[in-house]
Amino acid sequence: MNQNLNNTGSVGMFTLEAHKGNWGLMGDLVYWQFSGSGGATYYTRRPGDGSLYGGYNAQQTQTMLTMAGTYTVLSTPSVYLDGLLGARYISSTTTLTSNFIVDSAGGRTATATNYPSYTNQTTDPVIGFKGRARIMDSSWFIPYYADAGKGPGSNNGTWQALIGVGDAFSWGDITLAYRAMGFHLKATNGNTNYTNAGPQLSATINF
Repeated sequence: MNQNLNNTGSVGMFTLEAHKGNWGLMGDLVYWQFSGSGGATYYTRRPGDGSLYGGYNAQQTQTMLTMAGTYTVLSTPSVYLDGLLGARYISSTTTLTSNFIVDSAGGRTATATNYPSYTNQTTDPVIGFKGRARIMDSSWFIPYYADAGKGPGSNNGTWQALIGVGDAFSWGDITLAYRAMGFHLKATNGNTNYTNAGPQLSATINF
């Protein structure tokens, strides 16, 4: 949690749902950025002989877009449950700026800077369920969500889960939940293994 707060840039999470009878459609977008930097200087043993500095600035951008059709398999005053089937698009971009400076004896300086960038993306089918369980015939409820998906062969996979507590109002509801998501992307020029988890405070508006 501390790493997320200290290194997070732009973040957005949005979910839209539409229902007609037991059938429905849902879309879920998660976008976030992380960044970090560091550096160090190494001095030679004898003062005045020179130094070597190495520094970096890195940024990682993740996009997860889930689109699915839903069907209500259980709807009672106490429990609501939807099954879902759809696809998830994942894009992961890592950009690194590295800088090396060599100061030699006599004031001669050599500098080398690199700007590598790498993007890994995929679209995987996902299957899962979501819903809520009412607490003691009150306006309070427990929301839950889980899905999993896998691309062709053994090259990638993705999953997502959520559980929490919420309070329902006439206009919608407010939920505090613990949400976790992850994916593994494998390619010939690099692998991306990512897991992100933490608390989520959200408001839902009904139309």
